Amino acid sequence: DMISFKSNETYLDYIDKKAQDLYRTISRKSTGLPTSNQAVTRKVLRTQHINMTPQESEIASEIASDDNKVRQQKADVLELSKMYKDLLNGAPVDEGVNEFITDFRKTYLPKRDFAATYRFAIQGKKDPLYVEVRPDGLTCEYADYNEADVHIQMDRDIMIEIVAGRKTFQRAFATGELSARGNFMNIRMLDELFPFAQRGEEP
Repeated sequence: DMISFKSNETYLDYIDKKAQDLYRTISRKSTGLPTSNQAVTRKVLRTQHINMTPQESEIASEIASDDNKVRQQKADVLELSKMYKDLLNGAPVDEGVNEFITDFRKTYLPKRDFAATYRFAIQGKKDPLYVEVRPDGLTCEYADYNEADVHIQMDRDIMIEIVAGRKTFQRAFATGELSARGNFMNIRMLDELFPFAQRGEEP
């Protein structure tokens, strides 16, 4: 029954192992064996060629060789594994488990020789949104890290307004809709690093 299914450690371990296997397959660029009955009847010892366009091959090669992207894939897999475990255990799961993360990643404009860490305590979120900006990339995840160059507190509605491009970090700070402590130069850089307002102007 469903109760015994949720409390069965074997199933939880199975989900965790599958998530780890997926990460290993991605990071090692290995090809997994077919799993369907029909696929198993093929000659699996024969090399299976995947037809890819030159552009797709270039992207795949870039992802496999980029340590930052591989680390991000690992983090995404572990996050999914944790979410499914929480569901099986009946634990409350934040409906917006990735809320705002995609917005930050898509909008990020790295600056040369600039690096900083931001901790957004958003009302209604279990963990703060931790953002680390670097010239070579971005880390964005929900994690309770206490150390950060800038600590920001705000309502979820204000963050929604900002990522939608209807408001800037500077305006929200000036009007008291968010509070911040830390290096004020780093606070001013937020709108340059994440120009959400430009997205809001797009048709």
